[in-house]
Amino acid sequence: KHVFSTLVIAVGFTAIITQIVLLREFISVFSGNELVMGVLLSNWMLLTGAGAYFGKYFKISASSIAKILWIHFITSLFPAVVLFTTSYTRYLFFPFGLDLNLFQVFYYSFIVILPFCFLSGLLFTLYSSYFSQSRKENLIKNVYALESTGSILGGLIFNLALIYFLNTSESLLLVSAINLLIILFAL
Repeated sequence: KHVFSTLVIAVGFTAIITQIVLLREFISVFSGNELVMGVLLSNWMLLTGAGAYFGKYFKISASSIAKILWIHFITSLFPAVVLFTTSYTRYLFFPFGLDLNLFQVFYYSFIVILPFCFLSGLLFTLYSSYFSQSRKENLIKNVYALESTGSILGGLIFNLALIYFLNTSESLLLVSAINLLIILFAL
């Protein structure tokens, strides 16, 4: 029980740290301001919500935990990939020196964050369904509380420690490593 609670906390922890790092990166890469932040956050919410909505079509049973852990494993690899994509592929699609308009930022950020956001939203629904079915009661509020706890912990740890001691790549690699260790303990 505690390992699975830790998995849900890890989803929130990973999502908030990835979001903070990508906000900083998008502002840097796109010479952005509050509008760029707004575009990224709106895409983040839209894609995470789409993943959570899509998760309701998955049939969850007691044996589904292996599939959920596999999705969690894949999700834990994406933060570093998204950072790399944001930093190094911008000039593959847009000429150097060109300031992107909001539509270009919208489409580019939509594509770049799509895999991570969709899967993290999907994980929330899958963990909610799994916990609820294993206990035979609706435990969505408990899963939401656990994920929120992870978000709070992630925000505190990032702002009080990671930002001072690690660069963005190292922070996201650490988050991925933490997720992988938690998944290994869950097996």
